[in-house]
Formats: sequence, structure tokens, C-alpha cells
Amino acid sequence: MTIKEIKQSETRVIYRSQINLNPINPKRHPDEKVQLQKKNFQKVGFLGGIVWNKITKNIIDGHRRIKAMDLHYNYDGSPESDYEVKV
Repeated sequence: MTIKEIKQSETRVIYRSQINLNPINPKRHPDEKVQLQKKNFQKVGFLGGIVWNKITKNIIDGHRRIKAMDLHYNYDGSPESDYEVKV
């Protein structure tokens, strides 16, 4: 008997412009929590953990981290402010 392989996630690096904040995300992230996340990035770095659906381009998990990174990189949606994200 052979053991069937289980499909596992892959880690990719994409541009922020390829990511949509999921409009039906049930979590709300107050500005002060996003600022704390940004400070944490500055202290320990970005350790990953963004879950992204490559078909819909929506974030499944990691909205607060993306918002904090947007602040850090001054992302405004323009090509000049785009940055890479590990998903």
C-alpha cells in the first residue's frame, strides 16, 4: 500500500499590490494595535505568517501584519511604494 501525498502550502514572495484586504474579514484591527505590530516588526522583524489566496488575491490571515507593513513602507498603492511580502 502506498501513502498518498498530502498537498502542502508553498511560500512565495509577491508584491503588496497583488494583495487585497479581504472585505469580509471578521476581525477589526484598531490603529493602536496596528502601531504596536509595527513596533514589534522593528524589534524582531517580519516572521511571516500571511495566508493569501492566489485565486481571489484576498488575505485569509494576516490583515494586521499587512497594515503594519503598509505603515512601515509608507504604502499608498502607487508602484513607487510597492514592496515584497512573503506569503
